[in-house]
Amino acid sequence: MLKKILLLAFTLILVTGMLLSGCSKTTSSTTTTTKTTTTSSTPTTTTASEPQTGGTLRIISGAEVNSFMVGEMYSPEDMLQRMPAMETLVRYDPVKQQAVPFLAEQAIEDPAGLTVTFKLHSGVTFHDGTVCDASAIKWNLDQEMIAPNTAPDFVDVASIDVIDANTVIVRFKKWDSSFLREMCWDSAVISPTAFNEKGLDYVRVNPIGTGPFKLITFERDVKKVYQKYDGYWQKGKPYLDSIVINIIADPTVQLASLLKGDNDILGGLSYTDAKTIKEKAGLQLLQAEKAGGTYYCMAGDSANPDSPFANLKVRQAVSYAIDRESIKKYVYYDYAEVTNGLNSPQCATYNPNVKGYAFDPAKAKALLAEAGYKDDITATLYIRPEKNFKDMGTAIQSNLADVGIKVDLQVLNVGQYGAMFFGSGWTNGLFIGGMVGDPELGVVGRFFFSKAAGIGFSNSIIHPDDAEAAIVDMMSATSNDVKIAKAWEFASLAIDKYAMATPLVTSAPLTAASVKVHDPYITQGWTYTDAWIEK
Repeated sequence: MLKKILLLAFTLILVTGMLLSGCSKTTSSTTTTTKTTTTSSTPTTTTASEPQTGGTLRIISGAEVNSFMVGEMYSPEDMLQRMPAMETLVRYDPVKQQAVPFLAEQAIEDPAGLTVTFKLHSGVTFHDGTVCDASAIKWNLDQEMIAPNTAPDFVDVASIDVIDANTVIVRFKKWDSSFLREMCWDSAVISPTAFNEKGLDYVRVNPIGTGPFKLITFERDVKKVYQKYDGYWQKGKPYLDSIVINIIADPTVQLASLLKGDNDILGGLSYTDAKTIKEKAGLQLLQAEKAGGTYYCMAGDSANPDSPFANLKVRQAVSYAIDRESIKKYVYYDYAEVTNGLNSPQCATYNPNVKGYAFDPAKAKALLAEAGYKDDITATLYIRPEKNFKDMGTAIQSNLADVGIKVDLQVLNVGQYGAMFFGSGWTNGLFIGGMVGDPELGVVGRFFFSKAAGIGFSNSIIHPDDAEAAIVDMMSATSNDVKIAKAWEFASLAIDKYAMATPLVTSAPLTAASVKVHDPYITQGWTYTDAWIEK
């Protein structure tokens, strides 16, 4: 899972619009169009209205993958680069704010019966020619159930059972209202035969999935080439012949490559470059739905009793010290919005009654004095290497210095950041996390704030009993009204009562693309099944 960051821009960067009831609910396979905000100096639609076949789509990615095994994925690069080859049972529709079927033809929720049933499409094969049936799906889910990065998704799962060749039932010990949302990230499947015959190291770099493209070239830190899979289960697709993902670490070189026409898509565009794209003929600037972007927050190591951030007043002081409106304006150039809660204000689970912490340096200083500190807190602030993280970090460093907290910025590479976020956690410091900001607050609660999550972020922060209880109640809610009420309660406890984290901003990532690229899901980057290039 963000997935799960988004996250992770993790995701980049992770069901909540679903109305769950005591009776069984079936979500049938549908086609949806993702709404995007589009601006360019030339029209983004042309006379070509029907998809054209052929051509190669060239995509820029900023770093190499860690692994194509779902349980070992922790960066947006892992997610992006798996997309052409690997498909999930369900995928997230940010307009509907819910999961919709994809590799599964139906996803049937039954809160009363404590089950989710997946009805699979017939005739689906992996790239090695083996059949993607119920047994293959069970094998994949079994792997994900024990992998550290994805195990929290399955904490309430009792069993995964094969009913027939096309039916898998997930049975729960108690109801999990966020399970389908989590499966939008974590149900990407690979061939069990490939794993069993060639081993873990092979599948880490060879995504033998069911997607419209199969990997034929893997040049580490250089590029990946995906070729059209002729046995793809959606007849007549994909339209493209191939996809090339070029690894370019330097943002300046990324932009130059796009402007020269050497590549067609640049996701995660720097906000400072948005103006350049808008003024460039032949390019379009797109931003995904705000209720599905990245949520940025900062947390201290409050679980460490020797840390100053174990003190509530210090955590509150940190929150009051941050000028988030300036971060929105000068770091994100107004392509973000300030949030007081744990997700985007457009989400149904966002609590508008959370007071949060308005910028107030004087109040921050007073709280630090009450806590017994005066210009004597020193700490490290851990951030990712992207420009928005560096600029946020620099602004926060300055804000904190103004109230007497001295922090040193430590820029981590993608691997180090992921290892700290999901593995080791941190001590005597602050950490800026980028996580999924969509309506399913249960995902954020369980995966990042719950004690049961067991990842680095959750292990580094406190876990008050009432906040833990609110997460449990939110996750087990069998109606939408109850889920929203518990989500609001959790946000109030996490922010106003305990200051478990400092909310910063939410922002949907920017994507720059050639106007000749057509794809209703371009800002989501699902599988490129529907992508085509205008001749």
